[in-house]
Amino acid sequence: MPRLACPVLLLLAGFGLMVVATAVGCGKSSTVSTGGSGGSIGSGGMPGDDAGVGDGPVSRGQGGAAGGTTGTSVDCSGVACIANVPSSPMCLSGLCVVSLAAGSIIGSLALDAANVYWAEAGSPYSDGAIKSVPKGGGKPAVLASKQLSARGIAMDATNVYWLTGGLVDGDAAVMSVSKNGGAPTTLASGLSNLNKIAVDATNVYWTSGISGPSPSGAVMTVPKVGGTPTTLASGGVSIGLVVDAAKVYYTDSSTYTVKSVPKNGGASSVLASNQDRPGDMVMDDTYLYWVNRAPGGSVAKVAKSGGNPTTLASGLDFPQGIAVDATNAYWAMSDAGTVMKVPLEGGVVTTIISDQTSPDDLAVDDSFLYWTTTSNTGTTGIRVTSK
Repeated sequence: MPRLACPVLLLLAGFGLMVVATAVGCGKSSTVSTGGSGGSIGSGGMPGDDAGVGDGPVSRGQGGAAGGTTGTSVDCSGVACIANVPSSPMCLSGLCVVSLAAGSIIGSLALDAANVYWAEAGSPYSDGAIKSVPKGGGKPAVLASKQLSARGIAMDATNVYWLTGGLVDGDAAVMSVSKNGGAPTTLASGLSNLNKIAVDATNVYWTSGISGPSPSGAVMTVPKVGGTPTTLASGGVSIGLVVDAAKVYYTDSSTYTVKSVPKNGGASSVLASNQDRPGDMVMDDTYLYWVNRAPGGSVAKVAKSGGNPTTLASGLDFPQGIAVDATNAYWAMSDAGTVMKVPLEGGVVTTIISDQTSPDDLAVDDSFLYWTTTSNTGTTGIRVTSK
């Protein structure tokens, strides 16, 4: 029988590093052990010399010489799993998973080459924050604290941008802070019901709106240095948001459409209609991808220039979040507790991982998939596994 490669994410207890190893024979009984705790630095937690081929164990460190203890074993076949402890490897749905961080109502995720960033709404909401953690694991850094119900997140090479507010009309703001932390900057204030945020080289863009008898929202922009906001489009409940060199693209859940508007202003164009509560959206060079957040919802795409939308996956109950790479679209099923994918051209829908607690937002890089979970008590976490 051919053996399958099982990518393993591992945080070495003694060093706070993530080692990406490959255990051969995933479907068999290959195991991975974390480095031992305690003992001298000389041997605790360092990778073993032999990667191991076949059905046997793959060593990833021994206990330290001076009283170290044996690390935790994860069986890639899904037989032996460990408790959900942050920064410990788990075996879930036959995948090796690491919890990178825990917090209070984590909303949106964003990635750069080195770190994961997120907006944390907080409990109470006045204790919201913007945080980051190295992709390889470690202690999360608080970039901004005391943010009112922080939500949405975007970034450029030097700064992180996010939205606040939501308790009363006029209490919302658009904020920024250096990726290294420091004093946050208010770019725009006196706003209401903010949803998503995006940036380009010079401006910050956001959507707003809330459902009701008379839904009213907008797509707005302000320079990165702050100033007077400009309304690009109004009416409806604008949710998902992405921008390219010429246009702003957004979903309108009240009119069941996907739209675009020129960055310099002008009339909005309908790119896709008859959608069912379109929500989160992402893009690549050619297409827009979004989730229809409804019972019996779907994942769909349409060309940036418009045309006939294509349904990539259907029969999904309340899909949340969306991310794409060069091959697949990924999304979360909050009620079902699953994270799923489908090829960008359509095809077989695959459940990547199940038994998650209310997975919501997600992000991908070249090798890994990141997603958020939320417990019944409001405690949330960020998990990562190989794609």
